[in-house]
Parts: sequence; C-alpha cells; structure tokens
Amino acid sequence: MENLNLSLNEAQRFCDKNRVIKAVSNIQKNSINISEINTNDFVICKKNDVIDGEFFLLIYDCVSRGLDIVFENDDFAVINKQSGVLSHPNGRNCEYSLCDEIWKLWGKDSCVTHRLDAQTSGLLLIAKNKNSAKIIKKMFEDRLIYKEYIALVDGIITKDFCVSAKLKNDLNFKNKMIIANDGKSAKSEFHILKNYTNSTLLKCILYTGRQHQLRAHLNYVNHKILGDTIYGLDIKTICDILDKKLSKNEFFLLTKAKRLCLHSSMLKFTYNNKEYVFNDENINFLDEI
Repeated sequence: MENLNLSLNEAQRFCDKNRVIKAVSNIQKNSINISEINTNDFVICKKNDVIDGEFFLLIYDCVSRGLDIVFENDDFAVINKQSGVLSHPNGRNCEYSLCDEIWKLWGKDSCVTHRLDAQTSGLLLIAKNKNSAKIIKKMFEDRLIYKEYIALVDGIITKDFCVSAKLKNDLNFKNKMIIANDGKSAKSEFHILKNYTNSTLLKCILYTGRQHQLRAHLNYVNHKILGDTIYGLDIKTICDILDKKLSKNEFFLLTKAKRLCLHSSMLKFTYNNKEYVFNDENINFLDEI
C-alpha cells in the first residue's frame, strides 16, 4: 500500500483476484514481466495466506498505440475506434484493448460507456470520470442516446425494412445471440443507401441496444453483414477465426470481406442541457472487400 500508494480496498482486490505471487526461489529483480514468470519460481497467494518472503503484484500496464479523438470535454470524449480493437479486455489472448488508451490518457476512472464489437469501427463514447460514467450509462439504459450504423450486407435489398425479433444468448456458444420467443425485445430499422453487384449498403438504426443486435437481426433475414465472424458459421469455424487459425485468404472466402463491414456512424444526445451530434461516415471497408 505504501510503495504503490494503494488504498486498502485496492490492495484487497489484488489479494481477492489472485494477483499476489510469492517468489519461492531467489529472484534478483525489483520487477518482472509476465512473460518472464516461471511456474517453478512462483506460487499464487490465495486470500488470507500469510506471506513470508519476497512477493510481487501483477499490475496491468497500459500500452498506448494511439487514439483518434473526435471530441472531448471535462466529462466525456468521443473517439473513432478502429476495426480489430477490443472495447474491453477479454480472456481470449487479449494483448490490447481501448482500456490501454483511455486509462493512459484519463486514468482508471475513465471507462467505455457502451460496447462496439472488436471488428466494428466508428464512434464510441468514453466517460472520463465516475460521475459522468453513471450519467451516460443511465442515458443509454433510458434510450436517450440516438445511434446509427452503416453496414454492408450480403445480397440485394430493394426496400427499407424493420426487424422486431427477441434475442437471447445461445447456450451452445456464449458469445452468440439467437432469435427466441423468451428472449429480450429488440428492434432494428434498415434503410438502403446503395446497391452493389451482390451486396447492399444500409443505414441501421437501433431502438434497443442488445448484444450483436444488428448482426443477429440481419442474419435472421438472410442478409448477414459481410465479414461477420460468428453469424452464419458453425462453432468450430467461429473458434478457428477467434483463435486466428485461418489465413487472411481463408477468412475472406468464408466471410466475403477482410473485416466486419459495420461502422458506428452517428451519436446524438443531450448532456447538461446541451445537444451534441457526432457524424462519421468515413468508412473504409468498401475499399477492403
């Protein structure tokens, strides 16, 4: 607590999350990298263990790769997330996420207020402190933040349409949503922007914010988003893609694109009695398919 200027609660969390490790051999270092840890040299200290000897704390070190900031004030920032970047760290070979960037810039109290799938690009709203995080997340819950997306989908669509289909988690694959009568209500609206030879560019409006809502709804009407790594594929293929076992050419042949062709293009909301509108239609997946 003294060396790292930690509060009692922060120090307790290190213990509760198994981030205290004890050196059982002579380690001549003040600090170590996670890649240098040998399981024969350390043991993980469990809650209520008495530590006798030298020990280390596993601390998350933020590594910045650069961030495209569209707007910021004292309470929030709007960024343009690149495709391939996780909004939050996950347990599947995660080496980098937006938390690296926002914690480096604005501290550990900053947070992502809503999620974009890793392969989705575009506008994302970041709260810079605990108070603004509470306010903005409540605004999302109350559907006070208007969102639009642009998607390139498989097949030719000739008229605008709406999908109202309930969604719930697929018990066979936790990262996937399925259409189900006992799921949560979900509504999406789609407007044609342009037709191509075998695909259609759509403006997508969300009336609810369910996980994978646009991806699941468009797959449901047989117009899956090009580059989708989950919907329309079997579980083995999904896992192979997530574990990066497929070549770029194999990925393209399966999904018909180099990346998920989905882009967060608009955010509109009122904060502290001031209206904010952010637009970004500078999508690059049309050049990548």
